[in-house]
Amino acid sequence: MPKLLLACLVLLCSVAVAGPAELKPAELKKVGEAELRVLFWSIYTSRLYSVDGQYREGQRPLQLQIEYLIDIESGALVERTGSEWDSQGLNHER
Repeated sequence: MPKLLLACLVLLCSVAVAGPAELKPAELKKVGEAELRVLFWSIYTSRLYSVDGQYREGQRPLQLQIEYLIDIESGALVERTGSEWDSQGLNHER
């Protein structure tokens, strides 16, 4: 289940961020990666990719990969993501 959830999130993030000029992951270079930890627990690892391996505001395409390291239900993740986006004033039609 976690691998399926990761695959869906990567696809959603890739489409939402990269847009119509989406490149294959092999054509992108890693900007960096980070791991979210709370006390002793690793929650997720995230990686950001761009065309040249650099992040610049407004630059596209980008690809964000998130690998969850804990068991989390997809419905709970989608609901929490929506509430977090709302609290930050973010909106996307998908």
